[in-house]
Amino acid sequence: MHLNIGGKTAVICGGSAGIGLGCARVLAGEGVRVWLVARDAKRLAQACEAIRAFGRQADPIVADLAREDLADRIAAIMPAPNVLITNPGATPAGSLTEAAVWRAQAEAIVGCTLVLLDLVLPSIRDRGFGRIINITAAGAFEGSPAFGVAGALRATLTHASAMVACKIGPHGVTINSVAPGPVRSEGLDKHFECRAREFSRVRAVT
Repeated sequence: MHLNIGGKTAVICGGSAGIGLGCARVLAGEGVRVWLVARDAKRLAQACEAIRAFGRQADPIVADLAREDLADRIAAIMPAPNVLITNPGATPAGSLTEAAVWRAQAEAIVGCTLVLLDLVLPSIRDRGFGRIINITAAGAFEGSPAFGVAGALRATLTHASAMVACKIGPHGVTINSVAPGPVRSEGLDKHFECRAREFSRVRAVT
C-alpha cells in the first residue's frame, strides 16, 4: 500500500509500542519524518533506533499525554505536522460511577486528544492537507461492563472526531477513528489476568 505522503511530517502520540509503533514504522517507510511521543524514555529511544536502522527519520518526545502542557511541548520541539496519530494508553475498566477515575481518564483520553487537534488543525487547514487518525478501541461499540470507563470514553472520542471531521473535511483534511480489537500488549495481558481473577471469585461463590 502506498500512501503518497512522502516528505510530510507526523507526530504519533503513544507511539513507543504496539499499534502506535506500527503506525510510525509504516509512515517512516513512506518517507515521512516521524516524532514519537510517549512517557517511557527508554522504550521510546529503542523505538526510534529501530526505525532509524532502516535509514528513516524518527525522533523522540518524552511526554505524558495527560499533561496539560503537552501541546506546547510538542509545538516547541517540532514544526506543525501534516499527520497526527493519537493513541491514548490503556484505561482502567472501572465503574462509570467512580467519579475520580472518570474525571482523570476523561482528561487523559478525550481532553488531551482534543488539545492535540487544536494544535495541528489551524496549520493543516491553511495548507489544505492533513491526516488525523485517532486510535480508539472496539470497546467503544460494545456495552460490556468489562470495558467500563474505557469503552465510554472512546465512544465519546469517536463521536467528537466525527463532528470535527464534518467541519474540516472541505479543507482537505480527513479525521478517522480506528477501533481495533484485542492486540497483544502488556496492558491486555493485565486485563485478562484481572478478568481471570474475577471469574475465579465468581465460581468460588457459586
